[in-house]
Amino acid sequence: MPLHIDYRPNDFDQVIGNTSTIKSMLTILERENKDFPHAIMLHGPRGTGKTTLAYIWAKHLGCPPEIKKGETNIDFREIDTAQQTGVDTARDIRGEIRYRPINSDVRVYLLDECHKMSPAFQNGMLKATEKPPSFVYFILCTTEPNKIIPTLTSRCMKFATEKASDIDLQNLALDIFESEGLINISSDILNALVKSADGAPRELLINMDKILDLDPDEMMEAIIQVDQQQVIDLCRALIKKQPWSAIAQILQGIKDNPEQVRLAVMGYMSTVLLNNDRLDSHALLIMNCFKDPNFNNGKPGLVTACAEVYI
Repeated sequence: MPLHIDYRPNDFDQVIGNTSTIKSMLTILERENKDFPHAIMLHGPRGTGKTTLAYIWAKHLGCPPEIKKGETNIDFREIDTAQQTGVDTARDIRGEIRYRPINSDVRVYLLDECHKMSPAFQNGMLKATEKPPSFVYFILCTTEPNKIIPTLTSRCMKFATEKASDIDLQNLALDIFESEGLINISSDILNALVKSADGAPRELLINMDKILDLDPDEMMEAIIQVDQQQVIDLCRALIKKQPWSAIAQILQGIKDNPEQVRLAVMGYMSTVLLNNDRLDSHALLIMNCFKDPNFNNGKPGLVTACAEVYI
């Protein structure tokens, strides 16, 4: 199994960072009258533990995602709203919540990437989240809470997830390397891994998975290639005119020197121009937005250059 699955925390005390959020969630779960919110929203940057906290929250409500290892709990339904965006999904949910749980104390619906729900889907969830049966709970996860209609947001108790500190990520990496039988990892490799993760434990584990079976002298090159792929993804997103939300997500993960990224974008767009029989006006626009050196402005300058493409 991938590391980010194998080492997913099973309870709050295993989670890296998000201390204040976890404290708030535990305080609520300790209520003697069991008066828990029937709809919560976990929001924050990608890879910062939203889905993990959702699983743990469901477990404490009495509806673990798995009955036992590898056996899905029928009372826990995880819906990828990036794929199931329409009002029909909301209609199905409204129909299902009438039925009592089979294996668990309650039923839980996890709506992941909920900012990608269509307006009709969101409106279709208003009644279900406002007055659900006593045994039904909803968890919404999103990186962009501003895209959720206010009437749906107001029905949720909100919890924010944050980027983990470099120290927490380094300790996590050391623990996993030791568990995997690797104990002589250089500080340079650790620092590069932490930098590539940009505060996201999941990203750290994904990148570690790519280097575990390599020789130490090959590990650094593999980590650098991770960053290079993100720059290529940025160039492709810009030239394909992908939505700004896609650009912003890629930018959040880029840790390379902003000036090196600017030069890489210029080089990519130059290749696009030279390899086409006709002038690609969009590639030329991108080059104009990235033509000024970015030594002094850092990452904000890189974000500004990307934003200017969309003005």
